[in-house]
Amino acid sequence: MQQFYVGTYAQGEGDIFTIALKGNPAKLELTSVLGGCENASFMALGHGRLYAVSERPDGGDICTFSLSAAGAPVPLARIAAPYPALCHISVWPDGRALSAASYLGGGVCTCALGAEGTPLAPPQWIPNQGSGSNPQRQESAHAHSITPDPTGRYFIQADLGTDELLVFRPQGTRLALHGRVRVPSGEGPRHFVFHPTGRYGYLVTELKNHVIVFEYDGEKGLLRQRQTCALLQGGEPPTCLAADIHLSGDGRYLYASVRGVPHIVKYSVEEDGALANREFLPCGAAAVRNFCITREGAHMLIADQLADEVRLFALHQENGTLGACLDSIRIPSPVCILEA
Repeated sequence: MQQFYVGTYAQGEGDIFTIALKGNPAKLELTSVLGGCENASFMALGHGRLYAVSERPDGGDICTFSLSAAGAPVPLARIAAPYPALCHISVWPDGRALSAASYLGGGVCTCALGAEGTPLAPPQWIPNQGSGSNPQRQESAHAHSITPDPTGRYFIQADLGTDELLVFRPQGTRLALHGRVRVPSGEGPRHFVFHPTGRYGYLVTELKNHVIVFEYDGEKGLLRQRQTCALLQGGEPPTCLAADIHLSGDGRYLYASVRGVPHIVKYSVEEDGALANREFLPCGAAAVRNFCITREGAHMLIADQLADEVRLFALHQENGTLGACLDSIRIPSPVCILEA
C-alpha cells in the first residue's frame, strides 16, 4: 500500500486528506481527514515530519505534523509566518531548516528546525523587489517557489513578478543571496526542478506557458539558459496558466501541467538535458494545479482543483505515457499531492 497527502482549499471540509493506493487493480481509498491547516497549499516531507503552509491573504502559518504508525499526520506544532499567501515550502536536504515562499509578500522566509523537527521562531525574511511587463500579474515581486539543489548547496527562488530566478546559499540556518538570473520578459517563473544528475534545471513559467531548460554548475551555483519549449499547441484560450512540473525518477521524461487544457504535457529528456518529442497525454482534467509521480514510477496522481477530485493513472515506464484512468476519488479543491 502507498499513501499520499493531499493539501486542499476545502474551506471547512478538512484541510489535509490522506489517501491510500492499494489493490490489483489499483484503487484509491480515503484514510484520514485533518483540519487545522487552512488552505494547505503546499507540503513537504523531511526527517519523519510532514510540513505544510497555511495560505491566507493576511499572513499564514507553517504547520508541522508527526506521522502515526499508520502514516496519518498528527498535529505537532504550528508557528505564525506573517507573510501573505504562502504557496510553497521545502525542507533543506541536511534537515537544519525549511524555507517557504510568500506570493503576495514577494519573498522567502526560513526557519531553523529544532530537535523535534519543529520550526523555530522568529523566521528569517528575505523580500524581493521589482516588477515585470505584465501589469495585471507582475505589478510587484511574487515569490512562487524555493527549491534546493540535490546537494543543498544552493537554493533557487522562482519569482513570477520580476521574471527572475534568485540563487541563495545557506549560511548556518539562514539564506544569503548568491546571484540573480533573468528570464525573458513576461514569462512568470513558477516552479523549478533539478534533473537527478544535478547538471540541469527546468523552470515552468505560468504566464507564457513554457519550460525553460538550464545548465547548472553545482559547484558555483550558476545557471545558464539553453532552451525554451512551449507547453501549448496554439489556439488555446489566453486564460491558460502553467502550473506544475516533475521529472520521472530516472530523469528520462519531463511532465508539466497547464490549467485550461485536459492533458499533461510530456517531453523526452536527452542525454545533454535538452527536451525533445513533445506529447500531449489526455487526463480529462482541465485544472491540474499539481500532480505526483509515484516513487516506483508506475502511477501518476492528478489533482483536478475545479472538479474536486484526484485521479489515478497507470504510467508506462518504458515510454513515459499515461494509461487509462484507473480510479478517482472526491477530494474538495485539491491543490497539492505528496507521496508519504
